[in-house]
Amino acid sequence: MFNLLKNKIKEAIESFKKDEESKDLNKDSESIKLSLKTKIVKSIKSKIRLSSNEIADFASKLMISLLEADVSYDAAEHIVNSVKSYLESNDIESDNIEESLYSIVKSKIREILSKAESDIDILRLIKDKKEKPYVILFLGPNGAGKTTTIAKVAHMLKSDGISSVISASDTFRAAAIEQLEQHANALQIKLIKKGYNADPASVAFDAINYARAHGIDAVLIDTAGRQDTNKNLLNELNKIYRISKPDLTVYVGEATASSDIVNAVSEFSKFIRIDALILTKIDTDTKGGSLISLAYSLAKPIIYLGNGQDYSDIIKFSSDIIIERLT
Repeated sequence: MFNLLKNKIKEAIESFKKDEESKDLNKDSESIKLSLKTKIVKSIKSKIRLSSNEIADFASKLMISLLEADVSYDAAEHIVNSVKSYLESNDIESDNIEESLYSIVKSKIREILSKAESDIDILRLIKDKKEKPYVILFLGPNGAGKTTTIAKVAHMLKSDGISSVISASDTFRAAAIEQLEQHANALQIKLIKKGYNADPASVAFDAINYARAHGIDAVLIDTAGRQDTNKNLLNELNKIYRISKPDLTVYVGEATASSDIVNAVSEFSKFIRIDALILTKIDTDTKGGSLISLAYSLAKPIIYLGNGQDYSDIIKFSSDIIIERLT
């Protein structure tokens, strides 16, 4: 996970490092060399200040490495400019320049990721709500893992002693109800459903009323996968939103689909309020740049990451989790 991003950053740093023992300047024509002045200072001082040319050379290589790891251009440019600004104003350890540079780059990535962190705690919010149920509306495209994510959230709630009921309000996609029913049966959680082509808002309405009548803590509402260009489906989603009056609206998307998610959330937000995101399939993201791009571009918090197929494979998002994978 995130191996390419880690390796690419280290490649940029490695190519910047001077091979002091090599006398053949043509051995690696693309390798950036420390200036003679920096080399002399490095030999007598514990800290050095890189020259403007050295900083520019490293920044150029870092930019390419970030782009190759699927970091968006805007996010990569922000990271590179932040690193440049730091290096222009600060000394770095002379005995381990590579490690110093890597720590600086990671700290700038952490700054971006921390903007997507949130104090949204679903477990606490449900427990604190006096008038049950707490309603969570899930939306997102087909294939992103929305149905599985709902099952994971239901399992998480049940593990913490919180009861829930699931609303099968995806009455459009073939086998959607059956798929959700399998999860509900496995988790021993009540599923409220109707037939295909039924009004999805009415299913959500029934699920909420069922929860009220039976003292159930939370309602998890599934919805049909929607493209942000399909105005009819978006209007239908708006109807579900108006009738269910969710306490929390969560967009579920694949961690690798950064530009698609940014565009979709922007369009969906014209129709309904989106409170937070859950990113799925983080375990399949070998590059790692998409998550950084999302954190940089979105004005919405990321609350959970899906990292496998088991019901327990859902983790609370934090910048620490990502930075650990770059260590």
